[in-house]
Amino acid sequence: MRRRNIPLFVTLLLLGGLTAESMSRPKPKDAEPFHQRVRQVCEEMPKTIDEWVGTDIAVPPAAVALLRPNAIVHRRFVQQSTGRRADFLLVHCRDARDMLGHYPPVCYPAHGWTQRSATPVEWQVGSKMFPGMEYGYTRVEEGQTITCVVSNLIILPDGRVALGMDDISKVAADYLRQFYGAAQIQVVVDAGIRPEARREIVSMVLGAHVQLLETLSSGGTR
Repeated sequence: MRRRNIPLFVTLLLLGGLTAESMSRPKPKDAEPFHQRVRQVCEEMPKTIDEWVGTDIAVPPAAVALLRPNAIVHRRFVQQSTGRRADFLLVHCRDARDMLGHYPPVCYPAHGWTQRSATPVEWQVGSKMFPGMEYGYTRVEEGQTITCVVSNLIILPDGRVALGMDDISKVAADYLRQFYGAAQIQVVVDAGIRPEARREIVSMVLGAHVQLLETLSSGGTR
């Protein structure tokens, strides 16, 4: 009788283990404190950076519907002495897969821009180096050629910074992290600004948002 009961005991143990493992998996509600912190930090983001004055730009409802963001901000900073502009865009999604349509090589060509370059770069923000991509685009409007450079950061909730969508897909498939989503930051400036000055502007804008970068990188760790 004892030998006949062994398979039953083994089955019960396996079922118990599977149930315990399933119950211990992260759930959407476990990530809610993190999402709330991101929203709070977004409300505290600076609206002026030295002589650069920021103005919020309304995000099109279609973009909100596509991205389903936890937080989304589009702020244009204008340098008062020169008139130079730097657009700061932040999108944080609860589901990393919603970020795919916001990826510059996808969304800019979809809006009539032609990609001219794609260069890996790094920015020093505080004590940390943030790798990212710098994309160059052109578009013709009313017979005039418009140019811009998009400095792009994809921040994952485990602290890594991705360079493309492959890492986003991996996060979306990781049940330990998928509910913490992912964030993307873009700083857009005129390509007519010389590269050294352009990267100084990007570093300045990112440096003013160091608290945001730290929060986005923390995920569920704090």
